[in-house]
Amino acid sequence: MEIERQFLVENLPSLPTEYETLRQGYVALEPEIRIRQLGDSHFVLTVKRGAGLVREEWIGWIYFDYGE
Repeated sequence: MEIERQFLVENLPSLPTEYETLRQGYVALEPEIRIRQLGDSHFVLTVKRGAGLVREEWIGWIYFDYGE
């Protein structure tokens, strides 16, 4: 289950100087199904269902080996 939270801040925090590249694509919008690629062979499948501040959420890892 995901609980959406929002906060008001007085000043924006400083951004990190280093970061990891992330690719994301949506498979469907209702329920929300998306795949994120982290690195060369790690993928995360996320399914979110519902609306409002509380939604059901499922996260699964997909490992892919391109082979040689």
